[in-house]
Amino acid sequence: MKRALAFLVVLIGFASASHAVAVSVSADQAVYTVGDTVTLTVNVDAVGVSDTAIFGQLLYNPLMSFASAAQVGLTSFTGIVPWAVGVLTNGVGFADAFNQIGGLNPIPVDQPAGFAIATLTFTANTPGTVNVGWDTTVGGPNVFDFFGLTNGTGASFNIVPIPEPTTAALLGLGLFGLATAGRRRQ
Repeated sequence: MKRALAFLVVLIGFASASHAVAVSVSADQAVYTVGDTVTLTVNVDAVGVSDTAIFGQLLYNPLMSFASAAQVGLTSFTGIVPWAVGVLTNGVGFADAFNQIGGLNPIPVDQPAGFAIATLTFTANTPGTVNVGWDTTVGGPNVFDFFGLTNGTGASFNIVPIPEPTTAALLGLGLFGLATAGRRRQ
């Protein structure tokens, strides 16, 4: 009986010490027109984990130009030093999604699934497919590191050209001609 009780206590201890980490990027639409604003949201799930710093640099192909970014600091933590929002770096083909430091000692956090840690906006410049992923290059300035996780789900979407006004005008003229021809026959 004592062995079973001891085993149960150890099992409960391991269960309470477990943690889950996930990071994903989602786009607010699947298709954009050239000139549209593309909004990407970085959602995280960090339950029962601890670290001193987290970094995430998003890579994207240059069909978009970076417009702005907003970071949300991790708000639920156990420790003396809160998470501080770091300096965002934005360039052609990359943008820091988050850059936060938690102090000298590892700070445990408890964030629910789907907590938005960053919102980034871009302007769609050129038609094509955009694939957004994380920088996982070893030794990069803000290589993806979210509580020990070194890879996360990215996003993919399409940018389509603006329909030409002449095409719309010709289509409208054709429909008008069909309607007029139909009236004459009656």
